Amino acid sequence: MSRKGLTGIRIAAILGPVLGVGIVCTALWEWSVLSRHNTIQELQDVPVHSAVRLIGVVTYVDEPGQRFWIQDETGAMPVSIERGQAPVRVGEEVSVDGIKAAHYDPRKGPVSVELQRIAVHPAAAHVRLPHAPAASRASCTRCRCC
Repeated sequence: MSRKGLTGIRIAAILGPVLGVGIVCTALWEWSVLSRHNTIQELQDVPVHSAVRLIGVVTYVDEPGQRFWIQDETGAMPVSIERGQAPVRVGEEVSVDGIKAAHYDPRKGPVSVELQRIAVHPAAAHVRLPHAPAASRASCTRCRCC
């Protein structure tokens, strides 16, 4: 066998396991405690200036107001977006990374929690939302529209 052939085999023997370990480590990181996400309800207790990661479903997009609403299994909240950020669509599962910039106000609820330095990515995890209760004219007591 030629010297070039042996060199190629040696390189393949080294790179194969290295790439394999890299793929395994990446997969483990995705599901590890270190890459854990916060729930919207947990934002009440997270200190200001802390990094947070939310995973949820986009339930409403307010393009003129430059924000969208994200919902997880514990609640919903608005997320501000800047012009030029990739658009999100209603029903899309997303991961939102940001820095908590304001204290939670129990009178306002999750709307009071402001995030800064926001990055939005497609979510790798599936989000389970609670089922909405059935609505009827008889159950509607807040308005006089029906």
